[in-house]
Amino acid sequence: MVVLESTQADNAEATLERFRRRVAEHTFPQVGQVTISIGYTRIGTSDPAVSCFDRADAAFTTPKEQVATRSDATKA
Repeated sequence: MVVLESTQADNAEATLERFRRRVAEHTFPQVGQVTISIGYTRIGTSDPAVSCFDRADAAFTTPKEQVATRSDATKA
């Protein structure tokens, strides 16, 4: 889990996309190259933690089913 404080959606998406690309470009000594999918969501001040995890998980599950590597957001 990554928490980006006071971040607008466009900035969060760009930050996570940069992270995803850097992971994909990196060669890990024991496994070589890997890809990741990232789901993210906005956390409101009154959101229960479980609902934030559920929304991020839903955003993660959608790209995972579509392609092997990308980042995506839920509509919160």
